[in-house]
Amino acid sequence: MTHSSKDRWNELALFLVVTGVGVFALSSLADLLIADQDPTVNGVLVVLPSVLIGLGTARAYRRRRAAGGGGG
Repeated sequence: MTHSSKDRWNELALFLVVTGVGVFALSSLADLLIADQDPTVNGVLVVLPSVLIGLGTARAYRRRRAAGGGGG
């Protein structure tokens, strides 16, 4: 089954939103946990997990759409 252009844009938007929220949440959490210590946090420790969560969410969306249960 081929993806429509709309599905690909929806998948990209979902990935970007989830990744952005993840970066914000992990950055805030890291700031709270190490506020009194060295304030530098390696960006990879924040961005990489967020990107992986975003990719997983986009993959789940794609699989649900391919299975015919997208609801839209």
